[in-house]
Amino acid sequence: MKHVLQIVSFMSTLIYQPLLKELREKVSGGRTPVGSRVGTELEMARRHKISRVSVRTAVSRLVDEGLLERRPGCGVYVKKTATTFQVVEAILPSLTYMWRDIALSAQDEGAKLETLLRICNARHDLETDLRMIQHLPFSGARGAIIGSLHQPALREAVARLHLNDFPIVLVDEHLDGIAIPSVTFADHQAGRLAAEYLLQKGHRRIGFVGFTGTEALGQRRNGLRDTLNDAGVPLERSCIGTLPASYLVSPTSEALQICLEPLLKQSERPSALVFHDSLLAAQAYRIIRSLGLRIPQDLSIVGIGSTSEFIWLEPSLACVVLPAAEMGRVAMDLLLKRLEEPNAPAEHRVLPVTWQEGDSVAEVKKP
Repeated sequence: MKHVLQIVSFMSTLIYQPLLKELREKVSGGRTPVGSRVGTELEMARRHKISRVSVRTAVSRLVDEGLLERRPGCGVYVKKTATTFQVVEAILPSLTYMWRDIALSAQDEGAKLETLLRICNARHDLETDLRMIQHLPFSGARGAIIGSLHQPALREAVARLHLNDFPIVLVDEHLDGIAIPSVTFADHQAGRLAAEYLLQKGHRRIGFVGFTGTEALGQRRNGLRDTLNDAGVPLERSCIGTLPASYLVSPTSEALQICLEPLLKQSERPSALVFHDSLLAAQAYRIIRSLGLRIPQDLSIVGIGSTSEFIWLEPSLACVVLPAAEMGRVAMDLLLKRLEEPNAPAEHRVLPVTWQEGDSVAEVKKP
């Protein structure tokens, strides 16, 4: 019964979508002056050849957004605040680490342009994330910024939104073959910067701990591998630790320990490990020490992400810094452009990364 109701709700959305789009473009685009009459629900039902119930649903959404108002006995009118206020959403896996910076930066950027950003926190729950994405067409939001968790179910939900012309911008992942605006980090460059620094410090047996899954998840590892290969230093298979992409949804110290132990208990362990993100690196400190190893004397550590959340780490974490706040600003900019020009080509922005010194890397002395 639940699935039947979902199908009925989805079909009704398709019926009134053309009217909703027409009204929103007229009002938000300034084509219909503030205070002017749009018409009655009956007139709109006849013009679009849909039921009055569908018209009422479409009008109610725009009333909720503050774009239209009903005047009893007169019809529907453009509200006075219609040209100065719009609501969009950010659906993010969590509000910790880089996601918090992305959310706050996007919110600040939207406020400059009279756009309210509603922030939705999935709290690392895949089902909650999925439900919020599926609910977007009914949320009253004009568009959304969606943070990727690199999960197939979420990609499918995002693709459905795109097919139904709901404006979205994807952050931290780019979907090939689908014209959705997106913002990503220069992940290959991140791996390259980590490799260059470790090589400069004399390391030759360098490992990587990251995720299986999409090409996007592998770009940091590829940047590390390609740079090492150029220097004649192979990235040994025995020095690579992999975690399933589901770890991004449910990170556990047990899974990380199972991943790290084979790397660090081998007779020729790496002298340095690069972690896919700073959270992994921070979590690894305790596990590394529980195995009797010292950082950086026995094992050097590099993270990718940010050190601002991990200032308590001792020694301080050497890190490739990802510009999370810039990602939020750019994502909001792309979304607002999408709302103004729905048929414009989808933009994909790649943000450069930078290196930050830390005490978690030791220099290897030549024999």
